[in-house]
Amino acid sequence: MMIQYYTPRLVKHLITVFCFCVSANILAQNLDILYDFNTCTLPQPGSTGQGTGLWGVGIPTNAGSQGSSIDGTCMLYFDDDGAGNGTPTWNRQLTSPAFDATVNTHVYIDMDVHYRDGDYAANTDSLVISVFDGNTYQPLKIYSKGPDNTGTLFSDFEHLHINVSQYINPNMRVRIQFWDGNIWGWWAAIDNVHITGYGEGENIFIENFNNCTIPTNWTTYVENGNDDWQFGQHQSGTMDGTCSAFFDDDGIGQDAAPSRIFLMSPMFDGTQFANITLELDALYRYYGNDFFSIMVYDGNNYHTIATYAGENLGGENFPDYEHLTLDLSPYRSTQMQIVFLYDDAGSWNWWVGIDNIQVSGNGDINDLCTKAVPLTLNQPCVAASNINALFVGPDATCADSTRHGIWFSFQPTTSVVKITTTADFNELVSVFSGGCNSLTAISCRNTDEFGFTGESFIVSGLAPGATYFVRVSGVVGRFGKDQGTVCIKINSGGSVPIAPNNDVCSVPSTLPLMPPTAPTAVTATPTWKRPYPPATAVQGRLSGTNLLPLPADAPY
Repeated sequence: MMIQYYTPRLVKHLITVFCFCVSANILAQNLDILYDFNTCTLPQPGSTGQGTGLWGVGIPTNAGSQGSSIDGTCMLYFDDDGAGNGTPTWNRQLTSPAFDATVNTHVYIDMDVHYRDGDYAANTDSLVISVFDGNTYQPLKIYSKGPDNTGTLFSDFEHLHINVSQYINPNMRVRIQFWDGNIWGWWAAIDNVHITGYGEGENIFIENFNNCTIPTNWTTYVENGNDDWQFGQHQSGTMDGTCSAFFDDDGIGQDAAPSRIFLMSPMFDGTQFANITLELDALYRYYGNDFFSIMVYDGNNYHTIATYAGENLGGENFPDYEHLTLDLSPYRSTQMQIVFLYDDAGSWNWWVGIDNIQVSGNGDINDLCTKAVPLTLNQPCVAASNINALFVGPDATCADSTRHGIWFSFQPTTSVVKITTTADFNELVSVFSGGCNSLTAISCRNTDEFGFTGESFIVSGLAPGATYFVRVSGVVGRFGKDQGTVCIKINSGGSVPIAPNNDVCSVPSTLPLMPPTAPTAVTATPTWKRPYPPATAVQGRLSGTNLLPLPADAPY
């Protein structure tokens, strides 16, 4: 299995004032919006909040900040220290205009953030980054109290890269809120807000562990050991500034029992799309014989699709993660499940972490009767693929085993049609009457048992105007592949082959018996084709001396 790593590619920057008044630019169906505040202009048409405070777009003049900024240019800042002690409490809220994020399956918000809290034991000042999900604002990152300090100067910042795909809607917005907490605090700043999107299709499920607890319908299983997966922020940092799922084998100590632990997603239906993709952020720090595996359940069996051992996945600490893209299409079923396994192999090792799990689907495939592709009679053949198709419906009656069935439908204008297929796999063709919930097999053809020439046959006794279904599937256990591409056409009319009178056992043809005849005696005298070899040659061969080569067809 090839593992691909993906970093969102920035196609075009929109350099705008932070008035959040520019709508999303869509280039090749990719969101790409940038607010970098480099024009040093205050937000227009303004903001909401309580009190005046000291905030704006530019570089703060507070002497304590030493004239620093996040990247040396203007930024959005909130300076509670510069407002002075004893000033009335204040807060400020800025919200972007709405942008339609439904053009993509993946949407990320990147920004650079500086936050220095009030340095008080009971401080309540905060900076909150939120996104509108269509109904309410969901907090992405809350800065408050000492541990959330990024440094003392505005030039001390962290970069957020947050997957907000689970909140995709036609009216997404980003909101930034600062509150002084009714206490004399320090400052905060935002710069280089970048909204990007990519991917087509639909999201099946997303989990970013931002609630810092095990999500609903997720489960863990400890096969060996006394320690389980944790949900929160790892001591080495975070992948995107928020919580993740992780196991810290180093943290539990060298005297801990050997650990083998599983984290399992909810079941999900993967049959509605042709292609199913799993993406996630992951980090695995290798040390000994431990390993980290990603598996998928296809309704019957668990399959390992990626295993990491012997070297790091990403760097040593959580901010140095990798973004993985894995193809789940070969395992499509109505009951799919993602499973993560970590095994420390009985030794003291480092850690593993996962975040921003996203399963998406795109493309359509006609492997369900209800998705049958209508065929127009007397037209060129229609190409299709049964790669990764399910096998749904009644078993075929003309082969022991078939897989990967795709469905077509037609409405005959006469009682007879001719069905023709050509394929690069060993195909079998079944024809059904009735509806998708009450199919009746009326024909099954696998005349070309080894898949060399395709199938071509007549179906008669049809009711003009009725709907019939055709399933093309791959033969298992014979010569050739069971999946690939096929081209199918249906023509009206045709001559129905006349069956011989004796094509059934109950109507056999009688073979006449011939009278016996007496055998004729034959006398034959054998002759040699070659002259006998000299007696001396025979004696020499028998005695082991004077060996002479004999012809291959010699009678000895």
